[in-house]
Amino acid sequence: MAPSRPDDSKVKKQFGFPLFCGAWAPTKGPAAGAQSAEGLVVLAGGGGAGRHGIKSKIIACKYSFSANELSDEVFSLSTGANPAFKITAHPNGDGLIAAFGDACRLFEVRPQEEEQQKGGGEAGTEGKEGSEEGGVPLEQLQLVQSAVQLKRGEREGERGGKEEEEEKVAEVKCLLFSADGCRVVAGSEDGRLRVFEWPSMEVAMEVPRAHTSSLRDADINLDGSLVATTADAGPLRVWSVRKGTAVATLSIAEGGARFGLCRFSPRPSKPLLYSTCVKAGKGWVVVWETAAWRRVAVRKIHNDPISAFAISPDSTLLATGTPEGNVFIVDARTLSVRQRVVGAHLALLSVSGDSSARVTAVAAKPAGQAWVAMLILTALGLLALALLLSASDLVHQLLGPEYSPYLHLLSSYLQLFSAYVRHLFRYLDLLLVYLRQLSPYLKQLLLYLQELSLQLRGLLGAGQQMQ
Repeated sequence: MAPSRPDDSKVKKQFGFPLFCGAWAPTKGPAAGAQSAEGLVVLAGGGGAGRHGIKSKIIACKYSFSANELSDEVFSLSTGANPAFKITAHPNGDGLIAAFGDACRLFEVRPQEEEQQKGGGEAGTEGKEGSEEGGVPLEQLQLVQSAVQLKRGEREGERGGKEEEEEKVAEVKCLLFSADGCRVVAGSEDGRLRVFEWPSMEVAMEVPRAHTSSLRDADINLDGSLVATTADAGPLRVWSVRKGTAVATLSIAEGGARFGLCRFSPRPSKPLLYSTCVKAGKGWVVVWETAAWRRVAVRKIHNDPISAFAISPDSTLLATGTPEGNVFIVDARTLSVRQRVVGAHLALLSVSGDSSARVTAVAAKPAGQAWVAMLILTALGLLALALLLSASDLVHQLLGPEYSPYLHLLSSYLQLFSAYVRHLFRYLDLLLVYLRQLSPYLKQLLLYLQELSLQLRGLLGAGQQMQ
């Protein structure tokens, strides 16, 4: 009997509009106690401007860690014609910052007012009633836009006074809070890097041209004094927030290598900077010590570029992900791979332009790896037993000469079985090679299907509006 597949309907949901970003949203106050076994997932996206009927909004869903189940939309907030492309959550539940192309806005997750729980909600907010006990359940929260702006500039008003306005900037490519939630880092397509104090949103550092190309990734160290940045091209740079200048410019001597993502180690006793790079299509991890900014380790991890990178809070493990959906758990000290999870994610929220979101939990021991390892060990054990039966005089003496023909027959069958297993592995290797060759074509086909699906949804929405 074929092994049963997990129920994707529990962890993967379709929401009817393209999703561009997502985040786990910690809650605080009375709602925090009601979700010890649940998480709040915030998703954002939409169709942008145009008469296609696809809304732009931010929605929230529940995720049950015990049941491994993602709920339908719990509440939402319309963002008009502007979809959010990046979103980050404050680590202590003090809000979310979303990037809308050339502007950023702050949103807060709050309990609904009594009148909203009885009837409707605020304009643009849709809520659903809940029945959980012990504080405010997630169903009775709402998402509201804060008056705080990410960037505050001043301009002369009509009467000569100064008025506050939100400054327009290039598209935000990276957006994150520091580990303690005291600072916000934003990097833009035009190479601009900005660091803000939280919650005052005063500018702590601004570098108009941190890189000559679009920023790819950024991270801030544990005490918030250093920011590391990478770009589409060029070196990895480390910035002093207090001085507003670069304290290190790191490069890779190997030709053709390109930086990808970067993460500071959260361990204060041994501060390190981890970065990924791509060379000849392979994914590598490079480790730098932060005293003299010297490279101390480098190792190839994946046969594909690394598209996702994280470090555990105790600095002992790294998690690397590829566009193929493969996640490797890596020892942060030795850079040796501890665990391979093929086609899955490590407690990861993933969103897609095909309107779907998925939360994937990883078992302690991946089933695929377990049965392959068991098959290999079984084949090796049977082969060793066959050799022992055919070559050991002691076995023949213990069982007697009358059992010798049976022992030879059993040994022959075991050797034949081992040969079949070896051939099976050869065929599996060939199959993997063919699948890797087909992978680019399958990806292209999927992109075409996604684009066709969005166009059809737009036509259907326009048709409904005309009716």
